[in-house]
Amino acid sequence: MNIENYSEKIKKHLPLILLVPTILGGLWQIIELSKISISYIRFFSPTQLLPDGLLILFALIILYVAYAFIDFSFPSSSMGMHTVTTA
Repeated sequence: MNIENYSEKIKKHLPLILLVPTILGGLWQIIELSKISISYIRFFSPTQLLPDGLLILFALIILYVAYAFIDFSFPSSSMGMHTVTTA
């Protein structure tokens, strides 16, 4: 794909691209404020929605990249475990 196709897709889906981080930020803010107390939800800040959502997406991207590139399989001897085989 070339740059024109990418820019066309971004233009086509721009509302969705902006909506996802905003919704994530709003959910995070509501959850965090309700952990303190339900009455603190009145201090909900709409200006903080997009930055909070982008922070969540950034953290998810980092976790995905770490999961994709790090081999989580450990040899059984390094974990102090022994394999048991049955006949």
